[in-house]
Amino acid sequence: MRNPFQYLVLIFILLGIIACSDSDSFPSLPSSRLIFSSDTLRLDTVFSTTQSSTKTLWVYNRGNSNIHCNTIRLENGNQAGFQVNVDGISIGKNVGYQTSEIDVRAKDSIRIFVKFLGEKVSGDSPQKVKDNLIFVLDNGREERLKLETYVWNANIIRNLSVKNDTTISSIKPTIIYGGIDVAEGSTLTIAAGTTLYFHGDAGINVNGRIICNGTANNNVVLRGDRLDKLFDNLPYDRVSGQWKGININSSSYGNVMNYTDVHSAFDGIKIDSSNVATEKLFLNSCRIHNNLGYGLYVNHSKVRIQNTEITNSEADCLYLKDGDVDILASTIAQFYPFNSRRGYAINLLYRKVNPLTFKCDNSIITGFSDDVFNILTDHKDLNLDNISIRNTLLRTATIDKPRGMTLENIMYEDVKDTISYGEKNFKTIDLKTMFFDFRLKEKAKARNNAFVTTLPGNDRRGESRVGHPDLGAFIYKED
Repeated sequence: MRNPFQYLVLIFILLGIIACSDSDSFPSLPSSRLIFSSDTLRLDTVFSTTQSSTKTLWVYNRGNSNIHCNTIRLENGNQAGFQVNVDGISIGKNVGYQTSEIDVRAKDSIRIFVKFLGEKVSGDSPQKVKDNLIFVLDNGREERLKLETYVWNANIIRNLSVKNDTTISSIKPTIIYGGIDVAEGSTLTIAAGTTLYFHGDAGINVNGRIICNGTANNNVVLRGDRLDKLFDNLPYDRVSGQWKGININSSSYGNVMNYTDVHSAFDGIKIDSSNVATEKLFLNSCRIHNNLGYGLYVNHSKVRIQNTEITNSEADCLYLKDGDVDILASTIAQFYPFNSRRGYAINLLYRKVNPLTFKCDNSIITGFSDDVFNILTDHKDLNLDNISIRNTLLRTATIDKPRGMTLENIMYEDVKDTISYGEKNFKTIDLKTMFFDFRLKEKAKARNNAFVTTLPGNDRRGESRVGHPDLGAFIYKED
């Protein structure tokens, strides 16, 4: 009599052979092919001296038979600058930029990881760089995945110490690592059309003086250095806190910023205390936008602000402690999207000793909240004699007891009116893409309400204000 256990062992052996012959069978069928989740893998624009972020793509075998890849290789080898990892295997120099170790089982998939390592290109504008990742299957079929990115040549500045008068002027992007320090007695001038891209550890520390000579057509731009995206619809450039911002210290006077865009920093500009008899900073036709801390923080200093947009900060857009601050034809708007506990558009600290002098004319002060204008005092019932607001659209409760303030021709926003006021004044407030355009809409309440006599000649974009008595930094103009 045969042992039943022998039959049982034989059955398991046969099942194993059948299973192996089904799941591990190679080569591929003549009709077998690979399907990519996209025919082109596009990386974000990158500076020639930096690596890109990594992007991924799936490769599918939708057929009923396994596929063996005889080779997977970069068509241009190491010439284009792409780095590829296929299903955990790096296709790099040590393997000749190719591999033959990849199988894709039936009804299964593998994942590809690609980044760009940096490569010099010709020209000053972003240049397209491309390569092909070629899959040669064991049935003879060849599949190609296109790899693309744009590469931008850039200047590099590391730990710049300005001890003599220095000018930075470049049509090429300039990346700042470690920061810029302007020594007392020295002036840093940034020429029109220059864009400085600050790494996360970098900012500008001013003990001397900074002059930004932007023009209406060629702004000076100070921003973070990331060109990639946090999400498909959200570039890092629209995410606050990308760089350290600008610190203007006690020894610094006579700073001027014309047509300068400072955005997505921690604090946009912070100003330390100084003698209020001498002007510390003049902001003319500037943009301070989307900052993780304060937009503009002024401590006991003399500052003039004209034709300027100060918008969207997690703390206050404009915080004033003592000093002498004059605002003319500017837009101060608090629509910071990342934190519902955002600060005020304008927050004033008015103290009995060294009281703040604050003047605001022909401006817009608005935001998401019902009240975006705040005054703190260090003494109860302290008279606010040095505060003057004229010809301004203001989102706050009606001030019935001005306590010595000068209030003339104030347009208080009706917070219940969601059609005409707040964000409805402006061309674009897009919380999905975090794109904000604070130019006026045609039916904005800020239109035709300015006091013409005190208006500057042009607006933030250099457009003539003649015939456009509009409040804020921008006149209304049809596209």
